[in-house]
Amino acid sequence: MELSLEVPRAGQASPRARPATLTAQEAATRRAQRVIDAYAPAAVLVDEHYEILHFSGRTGRYLQPSPGAASLNLFNVVDPGLRPDLRAAISRAMSNGKRIVRENLRLAVDGGTLLMNIVVEPLPGADSEQRLCVVVFQEVAPAKPGPQRGKAPESAQDEIIQHLEAELISTRERLQGTIEELETSNEEMKSSNEEFQSVTEELQSSNEELETSKEELQSINEELETVNAELNSKVESLDRALSDQRNLLENTEIATIFLDGKLRIKSFTSPITEIFRLIESDLGRPVTDISTRLAYEHLARDVGRVLRTLSRVEHEVTTIDGSASYIMRILPYRTVANVIDGVVVTFLDITERKRHEEALARLAAIVANSADAIIALKPDGSITSWNAGAARIYGFTAEEAIGRPFSLTMPPENEHELRQILERLRRSTPVSAFETGRITKDGRRIHVSYTSTPVRNQAGKLLAAAVIERDITRRKQADEQQKMLLAELNHRVKNALATVLSIASRTRKVTDSLDEYYRAFEGRLRALASTHDLLAKNIWAGAYLRQILLAELEPYKGGKETILISGRNLFVSSRAAVVFGMIFHELATNAAKYGALSDTGGNVQVRWNMDGDKDAESFVLEWQERGGPAAGAAGKQGFGIKFIERSVAYELQGSAELRFDPGGLHATIRAPLTEVMGEAGAPDS
Repeated sequence: MELSLEVPRAGQASPRARPATLTAQEAATRRAQRVIDAYAPAAVLVDEHYEILHFSGRTGRYLQPSPGAASLNLFNVVDPGLRPDLRAAISRAMSNGKRIVRENLRLAVDGGTLLMNIVVEPLPGADSEQRLCVVVFQEVAPAKPGPQRGKAPESAQDEIIQHLEAELISTRERLQGTIEELETSNEEMKSSNEEFQSVTEELQSSNEELETSKEELQSINEELETVNAELNSKVESLDRALSDQRNLLENTEIATIFLDGKLRIKSFTSPITEIFRLIESDLGRPVTDISTRLAYEHLARDVGRVLRTLSRVEHEVTTIDGSASYIMRILPYRTVANVIDGVVVTFLDITERKRHEEALARLAAIVANSADAIIALKPDGSITSWNAGAARIYGFTAEEAIGRPFSLTMPPENEHELRQILERLRRSTPVSAFETGRITKDGRRIHVSYTSTPVRNQAGKLLAAAVIERDITRRKQADEQQKMLLAELNHRVKNALATVLSIASRTRKVTDSLDEYYRAFEGRLRALASTHDLLAKNIWAGAYLRQILLAELEPYKGGKETILISGRNLFVSSRAAVVFGMIFHELATNAAKYGALSDTGGNVQVRWNMDGDKDAESFVLEWQERGGPAAGAAGKQGFGIKFIERSVAYELQGSAELRFDPGGLHATIRAPLTEVMGEAGAPDS
């Protein structure tokens, strides 16, 4: 009997996907299929994993779902009495590819015994990747009821013997099949074991090779890391060298151009574009093809000379319009391997120097032809230059005066003036319009108007002094004025020395070491000198308080908001000016070291006003620091608190109060207004 089994294919639409309306032919086909299924034997289609793919006929007598999770595995749903024979039959059919029949199998059904056959037939032409077979359940005889009590014992015994013999035969066949399968499995296991051993040996060999390769890779990796580290170090060094070179070339602002042996441009710096009209695309072009502002036509000749002799060529060149002057240097370009690879041409701008030289030449002409005596002195007072005016006034020629002390022209009673002049010059205090007496070569006494100015280098060291003296002997009235100024000068010098002695004494009392004393004393002397500069400009009548404050805070000014000043521009007496100069110096120095001026975000606010009634009016000044670091115990010791308090109390008859707020120092200074302004104070503005 042929079975009609439909195996669903991949991609085939299920019956649910068909249209709801069926044709008459399809309906008839379905009814015929139901009739065929009613008379066909029960059968199932299973794959190699014993999963049921299709049911045919009435399989409910042989297949019963087991308790638990739902499953379509054949051995999970088939009757337990059929499982051993069914498993052996399917296994042999799958391995041999032939039909296997198990006959006269007994199945307990409804209290009786059903005699049946199992047919397992692989499907021919099935896909090699999915082996399928059909399992057919055939009934040989209907179920017989169990033995009854009235039946003869011999007949029942024969039936039992026949049943046992049949089971024995079936068991032997199953045993034989199991033995064959076991032998086959053992052979396959042996073969697999041998293959596994071979694979294991190969894997071990491969593992050893991999270990060796790993060690080699680690060694190579270490070498690569070393090389990489060296390369990184060299790259960093190269980057740093290139950065240094670039910054050097750009920051020196020296126009530089690099040429090869054929005058082709290799590179250049930006300032060179002011001399040659170069752009980036000009690299590789001969420099002679580029237009230039120089009034110079021998560049190619000089480059050839440098390449030929390897010596430097230097010329002073100017632009065509004469607006700029340069020192042109041509040097050979040497590589790291000391190979000559072109030349380096640099242009040093000396325009300002030329202008200064011309100005100096004009000044020299003025000095040489001036009617006044213009004399240059060394810091020790010896004469270094002597113009024609000095020769006319004093009668000494330049050869007679140069090298001798400036006291050569001073009367014996005025020889101390030289020391005073030098002292004031050392304190950077210029002297202007000072009248004194002099003596000529023939012994005549004359009166001169004296002016001196210190000449210092950038470090502040005194190099020389320029002295200008004008003969004012014929000015009779100048004699009286000269005496007055000389007396006043002596008085001020004595006051300055007394102030210095007082500063030294008070500094010694508040310092613990010689180095600390030296630094504090030097700073206070500089503050005193700065205040004396202002007093000297006002002929010692006094100075404006704002000018004193700005002079002391000038070295510490940062942005626009660093120092805030509010208050009338009060003109204070010379004594008060010296005191306030010292106070502002102490406060500014300590603010720069420990307070608000030590931090970019800090600022100092200084304000002053008048307080009290008209008869007992007092002056109040406040110094407030904000935004700086909080002053701790160590910071408080750094402030010259005692120096400020004693100076205010002793010199101004006032008081000073200093406290340390979280934002910085807050100082309040009070003094009588009469002590601050004095009797000859100028009106405030």
